[in-house]
Amino acid sequence: MVTMTSLTCVVQILTAALAVSARGNDIASISTAPELQALLNTAIARGAPTFTIPSGDYNFTTTNFDIADASTLRIFAAGATVWFGGTAGVNMSNSDAVHVSGLSINYYNPPHGRRGVPGITYNLLNCTDIISEDITIYKAPFFSVTAFNGGGGHVFRRFHLPSDTAVYPGNKTDAFPHQRDAFHFTDLRRGVTLEDSDGGFCGDDFFNSHNTLMLVLRRESATSLLVINPHVQNVQKGRNTVYGTNCVVENLRRGDTAHFFAFPPNGTDVPPPLSESCAVLTAPTQVTDPAVLADAKVLAAAIQKNFSTVAFDASDIWRVVFTVAVPVAVDRAAIVNLDSFSTPGTIVRNNSFTHTRYNLGRFKSNGGAIINNTLTVAGVPNLEITPLLQYFEGNLPFVRDVVVSGNTIIGEGDHPIHCSPFCSKACPYGECAKCPSCDHDSPWAVNISVVGNRIIPSPP
Repeated sequence: MVTMTSLTCVVQILTAALAVSARGNDIASISTAPELQALLNTAIARGAPTFTIPSGDYNFTTTNFDIADASTLRIFAAGATVWFGGTAGVNMSNSDAVHVSGLSINYYNPPHGRRGVPGITYNLLNCTDIISEDITIYKAPFFSVTAFNGGGGHVFRRFHLPSDTAVYPGNKTDAFPHQRDAFHFTDLRRGVTLEDSDGGFCGDDFFNSHNTLMLVLRRESATSLLVINPHVQNVQKGRNTVYGTNCVVENLRRGDTAHFFAFPPNGTDVPPPLSESCAVLTAPTQVTDPAVLADAKVLAAAIQKNFSTVAFDASDIWRVVFTVAVPVAVDRAAIVNLDSFSTPGTIVRNNSFTHTRYNLGRFKSNGGAIINNTLTVAGVPNLEITPLLQYFEGNLPFVRDVVVSGNTIIGEGDHPIHCSPFCSKACPYGECAKCPSCDHDSPWAVNISVVGNRIIPSPP
């Protein structure tokens, strides 16, 4: 019988001769990753309470380091660096109560692009109650840290995103070491806590927390709708863990709820409600009929043209059945807010981030908090608390009950905190009706408490 003690010894033996000081392309000569993956898989299958990754470098090339179907597992990885040669990364899926600490993540020859190349770096998919702490990420080809779908309730503590290879945001020709959002949390039953972390030089926002707004393609009956996920692209190529390739609709279960809205009519900016809460009857089923896909493509083109949304191919379609008749006003092109996966209660606190090409943060989590953070040097001076229909990001009808307190924001003007999707140079705070103060409820944000923040308009 192989005990967990002997498993740990095996890992140590395999890595002893290979734990070199590898950097850059030299890392390609290290080949310990398959053995490490196999040993972790065995530990998970046997229900081991702990797993230790010895200090050293592990090359996964273009393959993910998978932590799948784990439960109540503690992974110690102090001194260990996992390396990737493409857009792969650390991928935890369908797991609960896992605690990971001490791991470092790096890339050699990563793809570069101004907007990043879709991939993962440290990703949680369909997971619940994961604690990740003391994690260092040196580079990321896309989002640095992500959590999609599942129960949520995760803690991200003491993440370090160094910027020793960074360029100044004004240089548009070079990729940032962290090419998109530093932290991105989507479609969770419970929000996350991001705390005590630092870093910067991101090609996109420091953090983003939201749900995904769906679209009704058609009514099949009073209780059955065909629904499109506009964030998912190229379904024919298969699903994986990358943003835009997995869909929260498949996680809906009996009793989960949704609200429906219309796109804002001409001359207004607020989506009118079409229903009260509607409960799901059973797990949805995916629809792949070519005629339905063709119809969805027509709708997608019309939505993009008429409402200036981001492009989407409408290839991810689901049949959702409800317990009672959905109001007749809910029909083609209606917006679906999945209440049960709205990432509520997200907390961002005690972090320090500097240099982003775009926004300080985009926050759409009801009952959340942004507390005691230091944020500096943004391409867009915008800490935004509002849904964004253009990107199909909710919660709808508005974001509510958020505390923004004790933060220090440096060099982003007098009013970088906004409770509207329309605040910009063309619609400045206090001078434009569509960019109201957060001190009062707006059509996009309700009961937002902005108190005790230190705003330093110009950099020192």
